[in-house]
Amino acid sequence: MEKTRMIDQEEMEGVICLSWDAKEKGALGVVKSALDNSHNPFVAFSGGKRSLVLLDMARRSGSGKLNVLHVETGAEFERALSYTDKIRRLWGLNLQRLPSKGILPFPGNRLECCRKLILEPLEDATARYEIDCLLIGSAGGDKCWQELLGSSENNKCDRVYPILHFTDEDIWAYIEGHNLPFCSLYNQGFQSVDCKPCSESVAAERTGAEEEALIKERLKKLGYI
Repeated sequence: MEKTRMIDQEEMEGVICLSWDAKEKGALGVVKSALDNSHNPFVAFSGGKRSLVLLDMARRSGSGKLNVLHVETGAEFERALSYTDKIRRLWGLNLQRLPSKGILPFPGNRLECCRKLILEPLEDATARYEIDCLLIGSAGGDKCWQELLGSSENNKCDRVYPILHFTDEDIWAYIEGHNLPFCSLYNQGFQSVDCKPCSESVAAERTGAEEEALIKERLKKLGYI
């Protein structure tokens, strides 16, 4: 299998413009090829919507019981941990939990935070379990993970990104179209189910923007602006 190569901006713009059917078919083909042509493939599952889509595609590939890695950072929501366990039982996954190393998050430096809390445990696990292919649910716009994984020096394990060309709308279209059980935190305004600092920050920004828009709309109606 060809080693990991990060997609450039021109290629990204091209594949994002594909029809939905073409996007899904292409991603499923990449997943099946990765699983069928590897000796010991694993799927990374965080409990978030992107990794959920990837995990379902791996299930649909018909390649047998899935090996799954889940990193416990120590900074995640309890509800997210319960959700990953629910999916493990519901889908009969061979899920290996990578326990937290007790490192505190770095709220001001997301790149370094993800490197220490997620990437390093994943790379340790690839050596421990002799993983030769790791499927990762990074999608378009997830620039932090693209930068992290692109700079990784681990050349013993292929890293495959089947849904890199999916937009956020594509992710939700897939979840709704296939009726997938997603984490209930999304129903509370969270845009991502990552560690608490990042997830709460994004949710707060969205709430603040919505409130500002509502205030402006009321002022317009009153004739002040």
